[in-house]
Amino acid sequence: MTQTSLSANSDSFNFSALVKDVKVALIIGTLAKNMLRTASNPYIV
Repeated sequence: MTQTSLSANSDSFNFSALVKDVKVALIIGTLAKNMLRTASNPYIV
């Protein structure tokens, strides 16, 4: 990939990176929620 095509596709690249960040944030949030739920209710699996 050349620098020209990279700059031409910078908008879509930034968008895909943003989507990836959102997915990571959702995964981390879900894991944290599950950890808090397990910590508050240790007998519930």
